[in-house]
Amino acid sequence: MAEANDKPLSSDKPLAKPEDDRLAYSPFAERLAETLLTMAPADGFVVALYGSWGSGKTTVVNFIVHYLENGPEDKQPIIVHFNPWWFSGRENLIRAFFDQLQAALTGRLKSGWDQTRRHIAQFAGLVSEAPIPYAATGKIVKRVIEPRQPDIYELKRSIAGTLEKLDKHIVIVIDDIDRLTSEEIRQLFRVIKAVADFPNVLYLLAFDRGIVIKALTEKQDLPGDQYLEKIVQVPIDLPLPDRTALQAMLFERLDTIFRDTPEELFDRDYWREVFLGGIDPFIATPRDVVRLVNAFWITYSHPDVSGEVNAVDFICLETLRVFHPAVYDRVRRNREQFEGSDESLGETEVENLRRFHEGWIGELKLTGSTREQIQRLLALLYPKLQTIWRNTDGVNMG
Repeated sequence: MAEANDKPLSSDKPLAKPEDDRLAYSPFAERLAETLLTMAPADGFVVALYGSWGSGKTTVVNFIVHYLENGPEDKQPIIVHFNPWWFSGRENLIRAFFDQLQAALTGRLKSGWDQTRRHIAQFAGLVSEAPIPYAATGKIVKRVIEPRQPDIYELKRSIAGTLEKLDKHIVIVIDDIDRLTSEEIRQLFRVIKAVADFPNVLYLLAFDRGIVIKALTEKQDLPGDQYLEKIVQVPIDLPLPDRTALQAMLFERLDTIFRDTPEELFDRDYWREVFLGGIDPFIATPRDVVRLVNAFWITYSHPDVSGEVNAVDFICLETLRVFHPAVYDRVRRNREQFEGSDESLGETEVENLRRFHEGWIGELKLTGSTREQIQRLLALLYPKLQTIWRNTDGVNMG
C-alpha cells in the first residue's frame, strides 16, 4: 500500500503552464500562438481546435494563451475569455458574450469609448431579440415609441470602424462549446457568424467537432459540417498525445499504488502481457489515465483488497468497470461462465459456452475494434475463453 501522503488521485484539472507539460502539447501550442501573433489578417478570423472530450483541448488552449501573453510586447493581443457553459438561456448567452467584449475594450480606446460601449450594448440587444418571434414584444413596442435607434447594420459598421483603429488584435477564446445544449450551440455559432468579420478580432474556439456538427445539423436544412465551414477559416485537429508519455503518466501513478504490493500478488511478466495486450488499447487520452487511476486507487486501497487479490487481475477488472461497465456487469453476474479451466470441457460444453458469450456480446452490440479489445482483455483474464474465441472474428488471442 502507498503511504497516506502519496496522491495518485487527480482532479483532472487542465494544465496552465507549458513547463508542466508531459505530453508534448506545448510545442504545438507555441507554434500556433506564434502564427496567430504574426500572420493573423486584419479582418476577422476564426480558428477552431478540434478534439474529443478528455483529449486535452483546454490544456492546449491555456498553453496558447500563455504564449500569446508572453510574446513580443508590441504584438501581445487583448485576450477575452468567454466560457459559454457559465451561462444559460439564449439572451443570457449573447449578452454575456458582448459584456466580455466590452470589458476587454475598457481603457483600450483613445477616444469615443462611451459611444462604442453604447453601440455594443444596442447591437447585443438587437441580436438577442430579433430572431425570437413575439418573445420581446414589449421591448419592440418600447423602441417604436422612443426616438429612433440605429439599426443593426449601422451599429455593426460603427463598432467595426472603432475596432479598425485598435493597434492590437483581440483574441476571443471560447472553450467548452461542446458542453452546451444543442440549442445553445446553435445560438453561439449564430453570434460568432454575425460578428466573425469584425476587424482585428480573432476567435479561438475549442470543441468536439462531432458534437457540434450534430447540434448544427438539427433544425436546419444545411448540414452541420457545411455550416461550420462557412464560419471557421482554420480548422485544426488536436495532435494525439505522445503515446510513450501517456503510458509513463499511467505507470508513474500506478507505481505509487503498487509500491508495497507483495511480489506474489504482482507478476511483472503477466502485467507486461496484460497491459500491452489488454489495457493499453483503452488508454487514449489524459482523462483515460485519470479515470482509471482514480477508480483503481479507491477500490484497491482497502487492506482487505490490496493484500489479498492478484493486483494485475484486479486492475484488468477495473479497466472493464471504468470503460465498459455493461461488460463488467456481465462478468460479475455470470462468473461461472468466465472462470475456471478449459481442460475438462467437452465439445457440447464448449459450444454452450460459445453461444452464451456470443449472446451477451450481441445484446451489448459490441462490434469492430471495441469488441476485439474486450475479447482480448477477457481472454487474458479468463484463459478458458481462448478456447471459444481463438481464430474467431479475426481476434488474435496470442
